[in-house]
Amino acid sequence: MGIPQTEIDRYGFSLGTSAPLHLVRIAQPFAVGEFLVTRKQYSVFAAETGHQGAGCAALPLDGTSWKFDPALSWRDPGFAQADNHPVVCVSWDDAIAYAGWLSKKTGRNYRLPSEAEWEYAARAHDTAGRYFGEVPICEFANVRDKNKKQLHSTGQFFECNSGFSNTSPVGSFPPNGFGLYDMLGNVWEWVEDCWAKSYVDAPVDGAARVNALCEARVRRGGSWNSVERDLYNVGARAVGVPYARWDVYGFRVASDYAARASAPSESPEIAQATSPATSSPTAPAPPTPRLSPPSGSGYASEAQDFGVPPQDSVRQGPPHAATPLVVPGAKTIMTADLYARLMAREPIVLLYVNEDQLGLGIAGAHWLDGAGRGYSFDDPIQERLGRKLDQLTGGSKDTPIVVFCLDPHCWLSYNAALRIVHLRYSNVSWFRGGREAWKAAGLPLVQLPRAPW
Repeated sequence: MGIPQTEIDRYGFSLGTSAPLHLVRIAQPFAVGEFLVTRKQYSVFAAETGHQGAGCAALPLDGTSWKFDPALSWRDPGFAQADNHPVVCVSWDDAIAYAGWLSKKTGRNYRLPSEAEWEYAARAHDTAGRYFGEVPICEFANVRDKNKKQLHSTGQFFECNSGFSNTSPVGSFPPNGFGLYDMLGNVWEWVEDCWAKSYVDAPVDGAARVNALCEARVRRGGSWNSVERDLYNVGARAVGVPYARWDVYGFRVASDYAARASAPSESPEIAQATSPATSSPTAPAPPTPRLSPPSGSGYASEAQDFGVPPQDSVRQGPPHAATPLVVPGAKTIMTADLYARLMAREPIVLLYVNEDQLGLGIAGAHWLDGAGRGYSFDDPIQERLGRKLDQLTGGSKDTPIVVFCLDPHCWLSYNAALRIVHLRYSNVSWFRGGREAWKAAGLPLVQLPRAPW
């Protein structure tokens, strides 16, 4: 946990607060919110409890300095927000009150994550500075970029464009390897811990650092108005007094992990993020369960035309970008199509090709990590994939094969489907909506074993 001194020296930021690098063993399994708490969720809490929260600090358009405005609040932070945006202008005290209310409402103990839990969940088993690697940050996070430059006249900006002038709807960017959204950018996230200027004497079991005199709390993850020093590494941290409300402060909830309890629609979705000691990545995938029909809400993006033309070659750039509507030589199918085929017990070879650590996918799928990478149809990946498909299909080239990964912004499944077409399989389908479409339809996901290939 923390940032190596070599990284601190490389970027030249005085971030001794994120040192020393130290080993933490998460002692207890926990769950953490898949999404940031939204305005809609927070509004239910405020309406039921009468919780007040007036006054918020905001940055004027001239970028001079942050100013407290008593007229601003989470209801009106000074810019337009929809119900699916993260709530802002909330203090640590507000977040604690929300977690207490949610605990009483659901019968499950909700809380803020500890700082160690937050960093473990954010890294998702990755030791890199950012969980998405070296690709432009605007492809994965809402940050202080060219869009903000159009509004704010001074300051530093990322030279890329995420498409938002302030907060963005939760889940607008690809998740990390645990399926958690907005772990960097959008809003700063309050965590449980008391602030300390370094990790000296910090707990090593994943618990929050607390003390009797706790004048400030920790926030993590950066925001829509954050620059490089706050976002170059998920280990970066910052401080805030517990009563402070700023238009860049928000939160997500956590819970001690237990069987999922029944919760109202206002409750945040919870994604499991357990310690390595409690995970079971080698457990066999169960057979396809008996499913309920997909919900009527659907997943609009699975059929969205992004205006990207099809290509008949393996994409070598960042794997997370808008995809075409079709793969040459394959059929694009939607959630309802795949659901119907599975319920009819049609013989299908179902392939999940996303690259992550958790391996959440559709029951019965074979997780071929890396099958969507490579450079050409003559590379070693093509040869390995051909051998694996021979094993799975018994050499029958007309076996139905369905490929999917995360969502319509995942080229890994596009590449894999194209590879299979070039291996002369005649019945290839691309489930473009992927895991997120399946989940949005109210259908279950399971942890898949990583298949040897």
